[in-house]
Amino acid sequence: MLNSVDITVWFQSEKLEALRQALDQTGSDVEQELEKFLEAFYEQNVPLNQRNAIDSKIAEEEKCYREECDRQAAEKYRVSIVRVTDNEIEHCWKLERSLNILLIAAQLREAIRQSNKQAANYFEQRLGEKKAITLDEVDQFTSARFQGDVHVSGVFSLDFEKQTFTFAEPGGHLYQYRMRDISTAIFQANRKQYSSESGRMSRFWKALENKQFGGGI
Repeated sequence: MLNSVDITVWFQSEKLEALRQALDQTGSDVEQELEKFLEAFYEQNVPLNQRNAIDSKIAEEEKCYREECDRQAAEKYRVSIVRVTDNEIEHCWKLERSLNILLIAAQLREAIRQSNKQAANYFEQRLGEKKAITLDEVDQFTSARFQGDVHVSGVFSLDFEKQTFTFAEPGGHLYQYRMRDISTAIFQANRKQYSSESGRMSRFWKALENKQFGGGI
């Protein structure tokens, strides 16, 4: 409870244990009964107008606390969009967590090392919890990504038939690479064990130099 404090009461241990055993049979416990007693004692001794003022103050503090919690949760909220195409079958997914390109690339490399018939399904299964969305929603999230919306961590499109990997970046930029180049780049990025993410990212982009070609989400 907001702004609550502990109250220490000393009581003989054998008496306390006996009281706990007795209360267990009633479905209650010592803490609950003490809270009830203290609340009744408070109402008995503190004037009504003062209690009302305190209740109003507590209600306002709790309201502010909830609003702050909601604000922080909204700031931390992240989504990632993944569009998967294979044999003219298209799935669009929203994942309510942040996925960066290194993680997506690693999952893609693992998937394409499966047989061709299994790669797309394997990749989608490895995404974990996700929600199906429409193409219009993909366009909306892509636009938000272009505009630098911090809540949209990434928009990725993987075409297993054409073997292309496309992603959107702030500023209206679309980048497209061949899947085999992405696979090679993440292999190079992860070669050094215990490397920092920034180091892996640098090696990843270094491996993709001059490999980009045209495309769209």
